[in-house]
Amino acid sequence: MKKPWQVWILFLLCLALVVPAMGWLSLKIVQQDRLRESDRVDTELARREAELQDLVNRALYRMDWRLSPIVAREAARPYYLYNAFYRVGPDPQTVGSKGPPTAIDQLQPSPLLDQNSEFVKLHFQVDANNRFTSPQRPETELFCAKALSCSTLTPSKIDLNSRSLDIVAGITDFETVYAKCPANDRQARPLDVAAVQESFRNLQIQTVPKISSDARQMDQSVDNKQVAQQVTNSIRSLNEFNRRQFGTGNYANAWAVTMNPRAKGQEGVMRPFWIGEELFLGRRATIGSEEVVQCCWMDWNRIEKVLRAEVADILPEVTFDRLVADDEPDFGRALATLPIQVSVDAPKLLSSLALERRSVDVRPISGLKWAMVLAWCGLGLTACAIAGLLYGVMKLSERRASFVSAVTHELRTPLTTFKMYSEMLADSMVPPEKQQQYAKTLQTQADRLAHLVDNVLQFARLEKGNTQAREETMSCGELLGRFESRLRQRCEQAEMEFEIAFEDGSDQLAVRTDAQVIEQVVFNLVDNACKYAACAENKAVQVRVVESGTGLA
Repeated sequence: MKKPWQVWILFLLCLALVVPAMGWLSLKIVQQDRLRESDRVDTELARREAELQDLVNRALYRMDWRLSPIVAREAARPYYLYNAFYRVGPDPQTVGSKGPPTAIDQLQPSPLLDQNSEFVKLHFQVDANNRFTSPQRPETELFCAKALSCSTLTPSKIDLNSRSLDIVAGITDFETVYAKCPANDRQARPLDVAAVQESFRNLQIQTVPKISSDARQMDQSVDNKQVAQQVTNSIRSLNEFNRRQFGTGNYANAWAVTMNPRAKGQEGVMRPFWIGEELFLGRRATIGSEEVVQCCWMDWNRIEKVLRAEVADILPEVTFDRLVADDEPDFGRALATLPIQVSVDAPKLLSSLALERRSVDVRPISGLKWAMVLAWCGLGLTACAIAGLLYGVMKLSERRASFVSAVTHELRTPLTTFKMYSEMLADSMVPPEKQQQYAKTLQTQADRLAHLVDNVLQFARLEKGNTQAREETMSCGELLGRFESRLRQRCEQAEMEFEIAFEDGSDQLAVRTDAQVIEQVVFNLVDNACKYAACAENKAVQVRVVESGTGLA
């Protein structure tokens, strides 16, 4: 091959076409794998959040239904029970209102006089003049005496209730509680979520455009998917909160109507609210032409313990956050009966409930990436194999060219001799006394040519791998004796001496080998010595046989 650089340039051009194509394909596969993995992560996170939210929803339902009887019981109390004593009749009125006078013996004691609810600290009523009264603290000594005689109320309890009423009067007033209580409407109204849902949908439309297939927008698409998932979760939580609020509100107000069938709209709906650190239930009530606010001071510490025990099996470490008027509630965590929302340690909860099967951030290499790694390895091995094959082919071509050149050179000498001597003999240009010498020269060149042809044939057989070993067992002396005459004759032709020397009885050593191969190798060595050492001062060719550790040398 005269121009191997052309072959290498062609090879490199092919690599220059294949490698960028493989790189582009690998990039696309990696991007698609990232997108698929991102979808998998989003799906896994959504699944986990849904499982956690399901637990939270179950806990919220339990707590709302646990609190509903408490709220409903307070909402069902008629307005006149907020007096220590009230008139008995078809239309009872509070003491002190317009109407015919009634003897104290004809007054009925309020059930709130000695109420022992574990969740209520005090029932009280406040009018527009900021006058605080409580059915648990009779206003006059006469009423106190009657309360002590007809109930379990004791002087110490009256003093305690009086102090509690003073505390309430010190932390709030009529305007504050009036503003926190709704108008007199006994119908339970669910949270109006239509406007909120519409705003969520508008946000979703604005922030979640159609996912582009362009890899440059892949990260933004992932963010948009997360926003869409958050919007969907928010709407779902809002709907769930609305159902819980509607259900518990209907339950409380239905019970209130059942327990107080004679109510004529004097009482409003009982609503919870916070004033500082204290929890209250309050409602507006109309007594004659006067509007008052009737409230329950709730024992939040006791309620909190009950709620924790209610959900201890599914939310073992729940905490509660207060919601005031300016707070934006998380509808997926907020209670419908009280203005509080729950907080949970999500990672710890997932781990304790065995919901977290493995981290979404630590993930094994995907099959596509392994396939691309194998493809690149295969491409590298193929390129190396092709480069090695090209190198071997070019080296073989060079060796064959060198062999052909050498054979041509070796053939030229005997053929030239044949041509010249045969022409001289044919033209009778050789004296009779020298014809014998010319004949011997032709014979020698014929042997040389035959030897050269044998070498070429042997080389061809070696290249094809068709050689068949013809091994024999014989002594070293017998082996060399087979072709000693041929070696000696070659040396005589070059006018050189030939000698075989055996050291330490090596001629008697038995060897197993192919005699023809050994003859060819030794003859080549002797022939090279005769050709290239003909001008040497020492014209002796010696073949020495020495025993070595593993054979003969």
